[in-house]
Amino acid sequence: WCDASYRKMSNQITIMGNRGKIIADRQECKVFLNSHDDSAGMERGWNIFYTTDVTKPVDFYLRGEEYSAQVDYFIQGVKEKRIDNISSFKSAFQTDVFIDMLAKDGRGRG
Repeated sequence: WCDASYRKMSNQITIMGNRGKIIADRQECKVFLNSHDDSAGMERGWNIFYTTDVTKPVDFYLRGEEYSAQVDYFIQGVKEKRIDNISSFKSAFQTDVFIDMLAKDGRGRG
């Protein structure tokens, strides 16, 4: 992942709904709405939010802001001897269970 000549990983999720759809990847989150939504401050059609507009700046760049932020958080936690964390093993497990439920539900809708 640190070799510039090697293909970078890519993740993308698309969520389809009655009012439009959301496509999110590492660089941006695109929201397509069938109609204007005052409550969310979004227009009909495509609304695009870039990762760099919604994430905190990082002290160094290591193949992506999110990777850099994770490494920096870990290093700071070790230095400060913190025992608290953003995500626990329990919340990570709950996330895995939820993703598995989404995948199973998606397979059932061929």
